Amino acid sequence: KNLIINGKFQINQRGAVSKTATSGAYNFDRWYFDGTDLRYRVEAGDYIASTVYTLSGTNVTTTQITSPSSGVWSLTVPTTSDLVQLELGSVTTDFEHRSYGEELALCQRYFIKIIGYISTTLQNSTLWPTTMRDTPTITSTAVGFSHFSSNKYGASLIATSNTGNATTTADAEL
Repeated sequence: KNLIINGKFQINQRGAVSKTATSGAYNFDRWYFDGTDLRYRVEAGDYIASTVYTLSGTNVTTTQITSPSSGVWSLTVPTTSDLVQLELGSVTTDFEHRSYGEELALCQRYFIKIIGYISTTLQNSTLWPTTMRDTPTITSTAVGFSHFSSNKYGASLIATSNTGNATTTADAEL
């Protein structure tokens, strides 16, 4: 029932120290800090167009809002918000608690962080733990990193002359 992913702010793959750690960036998964408020974007196709929904949560003013007729739907809540929920209809219900694993899998449609140790040249094909919403942008701290190709299912990666820890991210945020 809850269209908000990570409304409890429990998934933090980027390792941000807070929801507001970096202005103009995603800190906790799915939440973007604009310097004043937290912004959340609902992907087209995840909501019914031109329909009443209720936004609620801790430190969120409960509001009935009408979804857009098309496109990405952008919502704003205070930085002190918690247990944020967006649900179909004009009635507020209890917050939908999902397991950590389910919430993580939902977040990984938009962002994945992989940390590993590379002791020699690495060349492999990686399947993402879940299908991403779109082809991600790939970045890595590995020396000589490149990727041959990627899509929403995985990527072909190579790193040369690297010894040590490497962090690779796949970012398909809206």
